[in-house]
Amino acid sequence: PHFCFYGGDPTLASAMAEGRVTDVEAAFRARFSPGARRDLVARYAGKRFRVPDPMGRKPMTIGRSAPEVADCALRFQEPLDAIQDACAEIRRVKAGRPFAIEVSVDEVPGMSEPHHFYYLCAELRRRNVPSFSLAPGLGFSKLDVDVRDPHGAFATRVRILAGIARHFGAVMGIHSGDGKSVRTRQILARATGGNFWYKISPDRQ
Repeated sequence: PHFCFYGGDPTLASAMAEGRVTDVEAAFRARFSPGARRDLVARYAGKRFRVPDPMGRKPMTIGRSAPEVADCALRFQEPLDAIQDACAEIRRVKAGRPFAIEVSVDEVPGMSEPHHFYYLCAELRRRNVPSFSLAPGLGFSKLDVDVRDPHGAFATRVRILAGIARHFGAVMGIHSGDGKSVRTRQILARATGGNFWYKISPDRQ
């Protein structure tokens, strides 16, 4: 099965980038119990998590502050709950037969932030959701538009996101790949260390 995220509360989607930290913290207090907040902050805030570099360089680290943990929780809590419930039903129907899912956040505008993607992957594992493929947002549109500067920030971000997917034992899904140049595709292959699959729509969108 494939599960695609379309983003959380639109009023908070850009709050951290706009400096509205107090809005995020207030929503976190309103929507999560004191115990849930303590558990999430203790699990993630102020810690640095090592992930492998798919290109064989030294491991990379992912960290986040307490407000960033609140932001992650607000973005992903409801979709994670829905996926966990769906997987419970799949387990019941499959009756012991193996299965795995793909989780995608590529429909959310822009490129996925590493701390967002790590949080999502870590919570899927914690909830025992078997994910064979994790597809971050890479800033691709569904039109035949190539990346303007694939050798710059794009290549660095792909490497980090691919390292997170590898750390959690998943293949990185690359969606909306229509119309990308040979150069961009070569960078994708190198930056992921070959640990990816490439989705191209049969219908030109």
